[in-house]
Amino acid sequence: MALSYSSQKQLTSYAGYDIVEHQSGKYVGQTRISKKGNTHIRRALHFPALKTVKQENIFQELYSRVFERTKKKMKAYTAVQRKLLVVMYTLWKKEENFDLNYAKQKVVEEQECPPTLGSY
Repeated sequence: MALSYSSQKQLTSYAGYDIVEHQSGKYVGQTRISKKGNTHIRRALHFPALKTVKQENIFQELYSRVFERTKKKMKAYTAVQRKLLVVMYTLWKKEENFDLNYAKQKVVEEQECPPTLGSY
């Protein structure tokens, strides 16, 4: 089955994870997710987000960063759900497997071989 989405932005909008801002005239309100998308996708990502936050990984770092900024657990879990959706879509498009140490490998490679001025 081929998806008809050509970007992550389209997929996050379809799932209802896109950000909307309430505004009227001069009033500019707070931002929130639209929730106008597919509720089944959001429901399916709820428990995986809870489980991944309990493990020591990039998703826990995202959760703690959003929670420290907003002081709202559900907002942090929603950010993790969106990140899970984007990671799954990217892995599917590239036909790759998930590597938990991918980000750490990039940091180690950059420390071993820092870019030179001529490489830009």
